[in-house]
Amino acid sequence: MYWVIFVISGFIVASVPWVAGHFGSRVAGYLVLIPVMMLLSFSVQYISHGPKATTDMIQGTLWGLPSLLIFGLVALFALRNHSSLPLAMVLSLVGWFVSLLVINNVLARI
Repeated sequence: MYWVIFVISGFIVASVPWVAGHFGSRVAGYLVLIPVMMLLSFSVQYISHGPKATTDMIQGTLWGLPSLLIFGLVALFALRNHSSLPLAMVLSLVGWFVSLLVINNVLARI
């Protein structure tokens, strides 16, 4: 079952340049947001570990969404300020990771 996630997700990522060339970069950005990998991951989790583990995973995903927003905002800010792509991605990943640590710390106190 894991290979299905790998193949479908890989196909989506690999098709981004083609979609950008034919329909525009914004549409390619929307393509990356298609929740196919999330849907498949939840399905595999459910089959492997049952509904309780899947519910916990979905809750973790929802709590982690602000970190994804931070990743995108840092990338946008860095690239608009003429940073190199590697620097922008490193800064974005750092922002994502730090925000996850903060969210995890807040959730641990609740």
